[in-house]
Amino acid sequence: GNDAACAADAGGNATCFDGKVGVAVDNSGEIRTSGFNSVGILAMSIGGGGGGGGSASTKEDIVGPGDAGETSVGIGAAIALGAGGAGNGGTVSVTNRNLIVTDGADSYGISANSIGGGGGVGGSSSSGVLGTYAIGGSLGGAGGKGGNGNQVDVVNMAGATIWTKQERSIGIFAQSVGGGGGAGGAGESKGKSDGGEVAVNLSLGGSGEVGGNGGKVNVENSGIIQTDKANSHGILAQSIGGSGGVGGASGTSSTDSKIAITLSLGGAGGAGGTSDKVHVQNFQSGSILTQDDNSHGIFAQSVGGGGGVGGDAKGKTSNALGIGGLGGNGGDGGDVTVIRTGTITTHGVDAVAIIAQSVGGGGGIGGAGFGRFGATADGGSGIDNNTIGFNTFAGAKGNGGTVT
Repeated sequence: GNDAACAADAGGNATCFDGKVGVAVDNSGEIRTSGFNSVGILAMSIGGGGGGGGSASTKEDIVGPGDAGETSVGIGAAIALGAGGAGNGGTVSVTNRNLIVTDGADSYGISANSIGGGGGVGGSSSSGVLGTYAIGGSLGGAGGKGGNGNQVDVVNMAGATIWTKQERSIGIFAQSVGGGGGAGGAGESKGKSDGGEVAVNLSLGGSGEVGGNGGKVNVENSGIIQTDKANSHGILAQSIGGSGGVGGASGTSSTDSKIAITLSLGGAGGAGGTSDKVHVQNFQSGSILTQDDNSHGIFAQSVGGGGGVGGDAKGKTSNALGIGGLGGNGGDGGDVTVIRTGTITTHGVDAVAIIAQSVGGGGGIGGAGFGRFGATADGGSGIDNNTIGFNTFAGAKGNGGTVT
């Protein structure tokens, strides 16, 4: 809604929208569900995915030699477009003032989610060129950025009750998740020297993009939460950064030439998105009871996204250098705070009262490089089977935040 846009109900109570709320639910009625996957309240705001980049290519028959015996220069280049970035999730707010009962497996009491869209995949590129002197180049498109998750707030008021009766049915599930970064497009360049002179080719894979960030998550309980069966936590609150996109692979080859040189570079992996603060509070009037295995009272976590893997690079000619793409850095985890003054009671194996953790994302693995020097023209074994290639560094690991 627009700023200061308000509407009065029959009782004269005004509801106003500040223009920033994506999804808002305020429940004061009784809710009962039965059957598989029947959530009491499901509130979601999801950003749209980014569109893929267009591909580009040239072929050997596009740029060719002149008449027989005539010297020709063939030049081919293909550059693919980058992908579109994804949309962000909006804010999500849920308040419960009454009774929610679910009686089916995978049926949460409240599920509140803000999720960024995934970034689009970069376009691939392929270049083919033919000439006495053949020069080719190819560049894959970059991936699109992942969308961010937004703030999520869930409140179970004093006097309200959430009760789930079957397996895998969490009382309150609240999360904000960044979308994954888009993968970079592949690049491939092929050159053929018809007159047998020189063929030079360069290929670069597109870079993966950064993952979206997870947003803040706040859950407050002043009422009663009870779960009866296994794998049913009382409260699960999490902020998760999106993973970085994978770098595009790269490949080159040159044939039938006295001098054949290729350089292939893999695309870098995108950085993982960061996660934000997670805050859970069980007030003095609040009560959480779980009655079966692997059903924690409160599980709060903030997890940074993993870095994207760097693209591999391969060269196939008598003189080829392949350098893999750098791995993306892992995203940092945010601070996690859990405050308990009310009761938490758990029964069963592996049922912990409070789990609170902040985890940095792992760095992406560097791409592998494969190349040859002093080998045969088709890349096979030459004298001493000389090979040269560079496997690049992995990305740095993300840091965990403060846990209280």
